[in-house]
Amino acid sequence: MSPDIHTSTGAYAADALPPAEREEVEQHLADCPACAQEVIELRAALTRMADAAAEPPPPALRARVLADVRRTRQLPPVLGPGDSRGRSRWWWAGTPLQIAAAALLIAVVSLGVLLVQRQHQLDEQRQLVAEITSVLNDPGRAVTTADLASGGRGTVVESHGQAVFLASDLPSVASARTYQLWVMSPGHARSAGLLGRGKSAQVLVPAVGPGDSVGVTVEPAGGSPQPTTAPLVTIPVGS
Repeated sequence: MSPDIHTSTGAYAADALPPAEREEVEQHLADCPACAQEVIELRAALTRMADAAAEPPPPALRARVLADVRRTRQLPPVLGPGDSRGRSRWWWAGTPLQIAAAALLIAVVSLGVLLVQRQHQLDEQRQLVAEITSVLNDPGRAVTTADLASGGRGTVVESHGQAVFLASDLPSVASARTYQLWVMSPGHARSAGLLGRGKSAQVLVPAVGPGDSVGVTVEPAGGSPQPTTAPLVTIPVGS
């Protein structure tokens, strides 16, 4: 069995392992409840990432279409014999079928815009998953695991200037707080994303270099521009 099979849970959860390694991990999961639970939590995180890209049509769309229908004449005016002015008004007002077609066209165009936006978001999510999978599957990856002072475990998988941070068993924090990930260098820290309020998380850190460390702090909900509490863990990367 691979000595770092515990770090393969992320790639397994993303269905990114070749058949032989997948079978090896499945055999390990049968005997390791901690890794089995981590796979469940990572798959839930990946599902939330996909769900985040889905957007329902805005409520304003339905209201706008209905408002246009109410403002538009539904029946043509009664025309007198030879009333060309009346015929002109009738042409601009439109028949009920024309009105319905116009409303449908508005809805279709709006839906098309939403679908394009959603496809763009899905493409971004697929690219993110592909980058995470590439790091986790790199044969030359460097893996470092450390315990957080508050409980739970953090693992950094590093490959070619990129890293993936995997968190598991993080204790829950208050609703007004969140775990935040940082790339820390001497005299400077930049946010690498939020980890949520606890349990598990998986975050891509796109740029790490020599002398950097990955750290975790607890911050106000929504995150902070700079750390406001002492790191619960710091893991050197970029060496």
